[in-house]
Amino acid sequence: MLSKLAVVLLAFFAAVTFGLPLLLVDSSFFTTGADLLSVLGRYVAFVAFLVLTWQYVWTAKLKFLERLISYDRRVAIHRTLGFLGILFLSLHPIFVLGAYAAWEVPLTLSPVILLGFIAFLILLMIAGSTFLGRIWGVRYESWKRLHWFNFVVLTIAFVHSLLIGSDLYAWRRVFWIALWGIHLLVLMAKFWHKIRVWVPTYKVLDVKRLSSSVIGLKLERPAWRYLPGQFVFLTARFGKHWESWHPFSLTSSIAEKNLSVAIKGVGDFSTQAPKIQAGDRIKVDGPYGGFSAQLFPDTRYVLVAGGVGITPVHGILKSLYIRQDPPEVRLIYSVHHEADILFRQDLESWFDERAQWQLTYIVSSQPDWPGEKGRLTPERIVPLCEDDLSGTFFLCGPLAMVRSLRRYLIGRGVPRRRIRSEQFVFLP
Repeated sequence: MLSKLAVVLLAFFAAVTFGLPLLLVDSSFFTTGADLLSVLGRYVAFVAFLVLTWQYVWTAKLKFLERLISYDRRVAIHRTLGFLGILFLSLHPIFVLGAYAAWEVPLTLSPVILLGFIAFLILLMIAGSTFLGRIWGVRYESWKRLHWFNFVVLTIAFVHSLLIGSDLYAWRRVFWIALWGIHLLVLMAKFWHKIRVWVPTYKVLDVKRLSSSVIGLKLERPAWRYLPGQFVFLTARFGKHWESWHPFSLTSSIAEKNLSVAIKGVGDFSTQAPKIQAGDRIKVDGPYGGFSAQLFPDTRYVLVAGGVGITPVHGILKSLYIRQDPPEVRLIYSVHHEADILFRQDLESWFDERAQWQLTYIVSSQPDWPGEKGRLTPERIVPLCEDDLSGTFFLCGPLAMVRSLRRYLIGRGVPRRRIRSEQFVFLP
């Protein structure tokens, strides 16, 4: 659930995005026929430009934004804005062509119009890599680099609007150029952040295999502070080149002198991670995320983890365990096989020592497992919690699992503010 200040900020951006173009369009909406189509064509073009600009404001790695809305949720906003930007930009030529057809005036393909067409094609290419990336098998690194062409799209769109925009004269032109200045500031902020995090490197102190598909890294701790349950972006050098940045949850607690992360071998970077050895140096960017019990004090926590979703939960549990007055905790941990259980020794040691802590494993694909079997469906949550849905819920795991559990808990009357989830989906 977003804070009130975050909701106000989102409302402000929405008002600017849809209200400001009303001032920039130098015509009345109270018209009909071809003139109305022309006005609508210009209006949706202005909205599309603003939406695509805000898209990169929201994913800028700025600390004040991180305090308001965690990075994983801003990525979700970024995705939504991308869809809206394509939608409004697609409407622009439809309205314009409709207006010219109604005026019975031929539209010639001038260089300025061709610029706008090129920008639209590039945007469609980027969108295609996002929505169909898994089908096409687009590598994460290629997808990430392709996204930088969004700035090319906005640059072309800006030039197109200045050269062809009949609305942009006098104060409107000055205002539009000022908006372009905001776009450049965002771009500069992104480059500055990349430079700032690219220079320092941190030593890998230990590499440990946690399961057949997951390894754990222990790193030198950077100077910055973090909260248990947050995540960082890592990059390592394999051969001559550094890989793209990838997000991984912190498994360490704030009391530890070093950082610990767990990496599952499923992506481009992750499959090469086993090559990392103690003594290697990697780069760290963070911390990010608001998935932490320290941000939501309570006397009871219910933590639900699926698969590698246990990694941020491990850091949260470790921090709760070392408290002198630990709260009541229930952990429900779902895996495919017994061998997939991560941090088993830690978990069972902590839960054995805390009378008010209860641990339940659910194993879905191992018939001879003596405990709870099958998939973790939403309906199983209530009996597993012994009909007690009080406290704060932390959900982390496969996206479908988290969404279904969240909907079910809300339907059972659990307030949204007491349900925290990690939306750890940054890939196409």
